Amino acid sequence: MNVIQLSHQTKYLTDKEVAARYSLGRSTIWLWTRENKFPKPRKLNHSTRWHVDDLIKWEAELKDKAVNQ
Repeated sequence: MNVIQLSHQTKYLTDKEVAARYSLGRSTIWLWTRENKFPKPRKLNHSTRWHVDDLIKWEAELKDKAVNQ
């Protein structure tokens, strides 16, 4: 998993930034979101963004699942 560095001020990411964070295509991000395999984005002033805290929580859940298998 390719994790990009974020400044402390960055709280929300676009689908393009999320895709880059995980080295995935944007369509994969949206597919996983529809299939409830990925955190739900939030609507902000007619924009859709993912909160960094939601992504970090999801990453931790994946790590826990991998360790417990």
